[in-house]
Amino acid sequence: MKYLIKLGFMTLKIWRKARGALLCNVLFASLVAACPSASSQAQVVGPDAGLFNPQAIAFNPTNGKVYSVDSKSNSVLVVDDATDSKRYIKVGIAPVSLAVDSTTGTTYVVNAGDGTVSVIDSQSNTVKTTIEVGKHPYSIAIDTTAGRVYVTHTFSNQLSVIDEGTSDAANMVIGAADLIAVDSKTSLIYLLGYEGGGIAVVNGANASVSHLIAGKHAWGLALDTLSKTLYVPRIGNDQIAAINTDSGEVRYIPTGSMPCAVALDSRSGTALVVNYGADSVSIINIAHGFTVATIPVGRRPQAVAIDPDIRRAYVANTLAGTVSVIDMNSRLVIATVAAGTNPYALAVNPLSHKVHAANIGDPPSTTFKTQSHF
Repeated sequence: MKYLIKLGFMTLKIWRKARGALLCNVLFASLVAACPSASSQAQVVGPDAGLFNPQAIAFNPTNGKVYSVDSKSNSVLVVDDATDSKRYIKVGIAPVSLAVDSTTGTTYVVNAGDGTVSVIDSQSNTVKTTIEVGKHPYSIAIDTTAGRVYVTHTFSNQLSVIDEGTSDAANMVIGAADLIAVDSKTSLIYLLGYEGGGIAVVNGANASVSHLIAGKHAWGLALDTLSKTLYVPRIGNDQIAAINTDSGEVRYIPTGSMPCAVALDSRSGTALVVNYGADSVSIINIAHGFTVATIPVGRRPQAVAIDPDIRRAYVANTLAGTVSVIDMNSRLVIATVAAGTNPYALAVNPLSHKVHAANIGDPPSTTFKTQSHF
């Protein structure tokens, strides 16, 4: 279902539930409309696309390959950095997200268009089974210890639970949820709904449900299992919520305008927060809750990934069509690399140190080795 929003000098075409790339534009448009001087200087146009998810691309540690969804061709693109080769695997209709079991290497692909999950074998790179999960599946995460796969559904209060051993799927009522994170050490599943302010916590062992409070305008989810902390950008409040998963205590840390994604760097004890409205990245000392650096990047940044071994961070600038390369030591942008049309999700191959960007337009993904740029 389409929406056409006109706000003063700004016209924005979006698709309902085009979460990863377009709702940021909606909120940005709403905020700018409240400030006529700003709206007269800016024009934000959402990309021409449907359903997006930050989990559109992932590195498979068991075979060293990168998997990304290609919704237009109903396929998953597999890139082998070792041989510089690519292969397409046909899956269900309109794949939107995927997750890799780091133990078995099996890749699970959420097909939003036909309500299924395609299961890809890591050795043959073929679909070995297809599992029906119900309408509008969206995000996915795996409890590798328990052998269970969890799938959220948009426009629904259902959570699908897949047994990896039998491929059987069952649904449980959980409330509206979009993003998902799993702690395999505790078998706790954290579910975030974009429009709400709460996080549902499901105990995978007994299916009990509790709740944490993040505050309204929650957007994005990052889990630090060591410190037992959830980091949730609050896009309408210019802050991230740091939530202790044991006590439920919440700290609110200021960021730049419209934070929409976060990545954690355990080596420096910092969080990199992408500020969509400010075209910048905030580096935050997570122990003390203050910003240590603000780094300008490209237009409308959407995603961030870190390669800790070479101290590099990468930011997908969605409307600029570029990826910014940040030196984590100097905290400076040292390269800006052309990606495809509207990059919105990133994956780093820690073996080759190549970076892969999932794009809304063509090509469906872009690969580059950053060392060649400096």
